[in-house]
Amino acid sequence: MNGKEVSGGEDCNYRKGYLALESEGAPVEFRNVRIKELPSSGAAAELTAPLDQGWRTIFTGLDLRGWKTNASTASRWRPGGERLALREGEASAATTLWTGMEFGDAEFVLDCRPAKPAADKKLALPSVQCRGAEGAEVPLEGATAGNSQRFIITVTGREVIVKRNGKETQRVTLSADAPARGAFGLRDTGGAVEFMNLYARDLSF
Repeated sequence: MNGKEVSGGEDCNYRKGYLALESEGAPVEFRNVRIKELPSSGAAAELTAPLDQGWRTIFTGLDLRGWKTNASTASRWRPGGERLALREGEASAATTLWTGMEFGDAEFVLDCRPAKPAADKKLALPSVQCRGAEGAEVPLEGATAGNSQRFIITVTGREVIVKRNGKETQRVTLSADAPARGAFGLRDTGGAVEFMNLYARDLSF
C-alpha cells in the first residue's frame, strides 16, 4: 500500500483464476483499478479455478434492492449484515418477498436458519415459491431451528428438485397451468428465519 508491502500469501490454491473486490458487508468504493498480466507460471488444471458457472447474487447483503416490496413486506423483513431476516408474525402470502427478476429453468442457492420457536409453538417450516404466485410453494424440509443449512433448488420444466447440504430431499411437480417463467419468492410462514448467500443462475441455454 502506497509502495509498501502490507499483506500476502503462500501456496495459494487456486494459482490461476479470477480476481475479486470485496467489501466485507460495508459500502466501499474502488477506482483506478488496473491489472498487469505477468508471464504464465503454467498452473495445472487442478490448480486453475473452474470457469464461471453463471451464478449471480440476488441479495446485496445490505438492502432490498432487486426485490419487490410493499408496506406489509417491508415491515417484517430486515436486510443487513449480509442477512435477510424475517421477524416472527402472522403468516401472510402478502408478506412473501419476490425477486424483481423472473426465471424460467433456473437454479437457486440459499442458506437458511430458522429461529427457535417459543416453547409452546412448533417450528414454522420455511418455504420458497417457484415461478411466481401461480407456481409452486416448496417447503424447505429438514430445516432445523438455530442451525444454518444450505439448500439448492433446481427448477427445470415442471420439476423442482431440492437438495439440503448436498443431498436430495424432495421433488415437487409444478401444475400443468403453472407459468413458464416467474419470480422467485421467500414465503412468510409465520416463523422468524434468516437467509444468507442467495444466488441464482439461468439454466435456459
